[in-house]
Amino acid sequence: MSSTVGARYAAGQVQATGAILYVHNVGFKPRAFRITNLTNSCQVEGSEALPVGTNLFRVAAGDLSVITSAPEVHTDANGNSGLKIPILAHINDTTTEMLMWEAWG
Repeated sequence: MSSTVGARYAAGQVQATGAILYVHNVGFKPRAFRITNLTNSCQVEGSEALPVGTNLFRVAAGDLSVITSAPEVHTDANGNSGLKIPILAHINDTTTEMLMWEAWG
C-alpha cells in the first residue's frame, strides 16, 4: 500500500548536451522520475521500486525495455538532490534536443 500524503512534484526543461547533464536541486530527494525527449518522444523512468541500477526505457513507438545505463538520483556536495542524466541514446545523445524532466518525492 502506498500513500500520496505529502507527495511532492517538480518539473522542468533542459537542453540536451550529448554529455553528462545534471539537474540540480529539485527541492527534495526524488523517489521516482521521468525524462522525456520532447523532440523524439522517447522516455526513461526510474523509481526506487525498481532494482538498483535499472530503469525503464520507452521508445516513441511504445516498446518498453529495462536498461541499466540510465539517469539516477544525484546528491551534490551541498546535500541538494537532483537528477544525473548520462549520455543515453534517444534521450541525451545530441545537443539539438529539448528534454523535460519530472520528479516525484
